[in-house]
Amino acid sequence: MTASRITDARISEFTLALLEGTGWYLPDYTMAEAMTYGKGRGCNFITGSCMDKTTFEANFEEFCSPLMEVGCSWTYRGGAKCGAFRLNTQSTLKSGTDWWGNKTIMFDTYADNCPTYQLYGNTDCEDTNDAYSSRVSGTYFGYGSRCFVGTLSNSGSALSQGSYCFKSTVILRFENLYS
Repeated sequence: MTASRITDARISEFTLALLEGTGWYLPDYTMAEAMTYGKGRGCNFITGSCMDKTTFEANFEEFCSPLMEVGCSWTYRGGAKCGAFRLNTQSTLKSGTDWWGNKTIMFDTYADNCPTYQLYGNTDCEDTNDAYSSRVSGTYFGYGSRCFVGTLSNSGSALSQGSYCFKSTVILRFENLYS
């Protein structure tokens, strides 16, 4: 759970247990999704800095750099952009969280201003309703589709780096990433 709105949310065993604890639900725990964000990273993931202030690089894979870079969400479920879709500045940032020295603020104010990939609202690779957002032929929206970053073009058009949804023959099992 988080203190702010997130995209690409997961339903964890904890969430299901909380719902069961209300007495209103009897959840199917086989439907729980693995929570791997920060798994195996140690205490420094929580107490340390997400960014290196001299190189402006992320200290952990869960965070991103450079700002506004096109990528994929943490679960590869859809296209995303590093930090935010539009960069804003704020004169009063919490001490030690002005990672770039220019008072740039990130999307999630509860995450120490750490940049993460923010999922585009219309590129959930598993949602067939989002297929209209595809810019390149051959992309696939539906079960088993995942986000990939690359340089593609339709015939005759200019090359552009972007995130694209394609059918994946390997479905990532996130619970095994750091085992």
